[in-house]
Amino acid sequence: MMKKVFAIGMCALVLTASVFAASSQQWVSAKKVELKSGSDWFATTVATVSYGDEVTVLSTSGKWAEVQLASNKSKKGWIPTSSLTKKKIVASNGKVSANAKEIALAGKGFSSSLEDEYKGETKTDYAQVDAMEKISVSAAEQKKFIENGNLKGAK
Repeated sequence: MMKKVFAIGMCALVLTASVFAASSQQWVSAKKVELKSGSDWFATTVATVSYGDEVTVLSTSGKWAEVQLASNKSKKGWIPTSSLTKKKIVASNGKVSANAKEIALAGKGFSSSLEDEYKGETKTDYAQVDAMEKISVSAAEQKKFIENGNLKGAK
């Protein structure tokens, strides 16, 4: 009898753990991310999430995570897992303490001071890199480019 109670208790514990493991609270770690209707770069945009927004991860598929917004439970969609962090991002008065440049650098693994140090060591002119970072291409333009070029692997 004791073995049965123990076995049932262990099964209940495992099931409970798997339910909680399936979803987790995370925060958006990119300046702006489009919440997509599917795990495809060209899926329809459902909403836009911003740096510091809290989400619940419902599932993952490859490099994509299905999430639900903490601020609006009716909004669900897919975003790249690289745009999420398990570390809580705290905003003060609705604003984060980092500026857009710092957020972009952090996403690339750089801080402003590390980039400045690297620039100083290499004595390289980064004007062209800075200019390229300002270029913005819409998803529709990207899709058209891929289709017109008959490129494969667009997902």
